[in-house]
Amino acid sequence: MFLSESERKRRKEQIERERGITPAMKRYTEIKAGVITSSVGVGVMIVLYVLMQSIISSGHPSARAAAILSRLWVAGVIPFFVGLALIINGVFVSKRLVEIAGQETQTDVLRSAGETPALRPADTAEFIPPSFGVTEDTTKHLGSPSRKQ
Repeated sequence: MFLSESERKRRKEQIERERGITPAMKRYTEIKAGVITSSVGVGVMIVLYVLMQSIISSGHPSARAAAILSRLWVAGVIPFFVGLALIINGVFVSKRLVEIAGQETQTDVLRSAGETPALRPADTAEFIPPSFGVTEDTTKHLGSPSRKQ
């Protein structure tokens, strides 16, 4: 609720990556949705055209009604162009977004490779050097406490 927009977006992308939803998969899903929507638009145009022509030819509608009915198939153009826009976006625009996401993933991998691993057990004699710090080389490694008898 109190997260910034960029942090919310970053977390959403991380959850999608964990689920296996990559930018390339999103792109193909968008193209598929565009093909389906365009196909529905073409289907609506065909059905409306055939239906309206049969209504016009079956009876004697007025000239005004016949003019309106003969052009009603144009309503199918809307979903056709919406689907076409989805396809164009998926093919051209989202392709660039996939490339950018791939570059960010490579950068994240390089960053995580340079990070230090988790802390070792307490009885180790090895300190893991920090990647940065406020106090540089001011602490010394103390020896193991000797057992008093």
